[in-house]
Amino acid sequence: MKVYINGRFLTSKMMGINRFAYEMCKAMQEEGLDFEILVPGKTCDCYDTSSFKITPIKYLSSHLWEQITLPLYLLLKKDYILINFSGLGPVLFKKQIITIHDLAFLENPNWYSKGYYYIYKLLTPIAARNARKIFTVSNFSKHEITSKLHINEYKIEIIYNAISEEINKGKDDTPIASEKYILSVASIDPRKNFGQLLKAYLKSGIKTPLYIAGSKNKVFGESGISSESIQNVKLLGYVSDADLKRYYAQAELFIYPSLYEGFGIPPLEAISNNCPVIISDIPVFKEIYKDSVCYVNPHSDEDIAEKMKLLINNNEKREELRAKGENILSLYSWKKSAIKAIEVIKECMN
Repeated sequence: MKVYINGRFLTSKMMGINRFAYEMCKAMQEEGLDFEILVPGKTCDCYDTSSFKITPIKYLSSHLWEQITLPLYLLLKKDYILINFSGLGPVLFKKQIITIHDLAFLENPNWYSKGYYYIYKLLTPIAARNARKIFTVSNFSKHEITSKLHINEYKIEIIYNAISEEINKGKDDTPIASEKYILSVASIDPRKNFGQLLKAYLKSGIKTPLYIAGSKNKVFGESGISSESIQNVKLLGYVSDADLKRYYAQAELFIYPSLYEGFGIPPLEAISNNCPVIISDIPVFKEIYKDSVCYVNPHSDEDIAEKMKLLINNNEKREELRAKGENILSLYSWKKSAIKAIEVIKECMN
């Protein structure tokens, strides 16, 4: 049976779920799975696709390509399964595995544009019911899918995120900044809670600058983020993996006050670069990070401010978190995730 992969993710920058899709393709190839990636056009230069079998299908784009062009291309094929690592895929298809990273759009519709919310509210339950299997990235997300979409838990398989090689490999001591700083990394959208972070930073009186790395995603509504009235805040915009690694490694601490996540990769990246972490006290982070981080109430700027002051002024606490982080890193790898995914794919092919 032929394995096809929905490669629409390769046409946009490597962030969030696109990174998951790319890393899973690389890892599965290393584990010996033979597959072909179908794409709607030119792939983004940020991906190394030289070792992949790629077939361009250049008719329509974006969601229309996924819902019309892709299924039409597969219509006359026999003995195949389609894998969608970055989204729902053709919603009426049954010979496929889809990935639902989280259900943030159902948790709070106001975090998204109206168009995005209504499209995914309509299509997600249909795709979930039709797919042979569903991949998701945590027990928390699995529970969300079973409870909110009413999908049998036996249909859902957990494939954890991990750290990309570029972020995890080797140490680079080349200075990325001329000063010490606090770092936060995420796409700048409402659920990442940057407004609360900026309030907390201002309230804390901390003189150490706050660096925020991340691009604003157009599907999100106004995030309310503004650094104009706050001194010592630097918006870095999109940062390459090579530079991001250096930002992690040279930061005094990393903070991630997100309100909702399916997994949350940046804190894991920070831990891998020996950077102590402050994150939100939400269920998914307790599952993924256990006691390796400092937890904070994401709804309280006072608590965020206090925890920032605690870590910035307490080297012993920072060293304690660094030591605990070593135990977490061994739990997540793309190799482990690829092996699990291949098992599920082969099960669906039988």
